[in-house]
Amino acid sequence: MRAYRRPREAEEEESAYVSMTDMTVGFLFIVMLMMAYFATQFGATDTVARDLYERVLMERDEARTERDQLKRDLDEAEADRNRLLEQLALANARIAELERMLSQLSVRNPLEAYLSQAAAERRRVLERLRDSLSVPPGLFVEVTDEGDALRFTGEGMFRSNSAELSSDAHRVVEELGTLLDEAIGCYTFGEISRPPNCPDAQFAIETILIEGHTDTVGPEENNRPLSTNRANTAFRVMTEAAPALRNRANFRGQPVLGLAGYGEMRLAVPTADNVNEPANRRIDIRILMQTPATVAEIETIRQRLREGR
Repeated sequence: MRAYRRPREAEEEESAYVSMTDMTVGFLFIVMLMMAYFATQFGATDTVARDLYERVLMERDEARTERDQLKRDLDEAEADRNRLLEQLALANARIAELERMLSQLSVRNPLEAYLSQAAAERRRVLERLRDSLSVPPGLFVEVTDEGDALRFTGEGMFRSNSAELSSDAHRVVEELGTLLDEAIGCYTFGEISRPPNCPDAQFAIETILIEGHTDTVGPEENNRPLSTNRANTAFRVMTEAAPALRNRANFRGQPVLGLAGYGEMRLAVPTADNVNEPANRRIDIRILMQTPATVAEIETIRQRLREGR
């Protein structure tokens, strides 16, 4: 009986299968060796601690939250900026309108401007008179707060219940008459001598009022004539020292010098009744400036002052 033999092809196929199996096993062995090697290269220091990871993760989330808030703040700031720019534009427009109104209001009425300048000139005249007088102790000379009068007060002016000037006050009032006559030359009219240095005169004096006053001692009906007598005394002493004062006239040709007595009705220092207050036993020299009725009259006043008539 003949022995059975596998075909050659079957033997070759089995040989190839064995070779592939060996190769696979060998490859897997090599891979395992490599993995073992790489495993030996990693230590504990090459891993990240969990708490560190979580802390970094939390800081990242906080940074994102902060970034988002900053974006919202930036958006709000931009909205505020736009709103402020609108308000700024409105404010600039309002300022421009107000400046336009001010420019219109700054164009003063010629009559108002003239009267304001005349009042300033009057104050300058009174201040020059005050500064030029030689005032002894016990007497006081001041320009009123309103700038319209020269006030003479003090224990040495008048004795209580008397219209006679003390000797010192008499000398001061005489000097006042002379200085006043010189000071008002550029502001008055009439047949009088005029200073040579007033070609630009433009303000006229209407009245120079010598006012007499008393304190509150005694009955009011006695104080009114007493104050008038004090004004009369000052008028007489001034015009005796400077007779030309009687001839100085205002714009209408009337004498500029006048007098009045107010008794205790216009106290310089408020007091109770029957109080002897030297500041109230006084005379005031009040200057009233000419008030033009029209703008055209301003030029008429200036022209007549320039011509000296």
